[in-house]
Amino acid sequence: MTQRGFVRHGGRWRTAQEIEIIERTERAAAAQREWKQRLERLRQRADSRDQGDRAAEEIREISDP
Repeated sequence: MTQRGFVRHGGRWRTAQEIEIIERTERAAAAQREWKQRLERLRQRADSRDQGDRAAEEIREISDP
């Protein structure tokens, strides 16, 4: 299979393009989970009286696309 351009990845034979797509998808999913957790923490802080203003400021400062 390697002569045909396939590589073992995750227990299966895949092309380099498939591996790239899989890895890109996994990175995007991990980033999305990370942002979800971060925003949930900020939302909880925004609901509190003593940390609400600072949390709102941090939310406004987010510039990640």
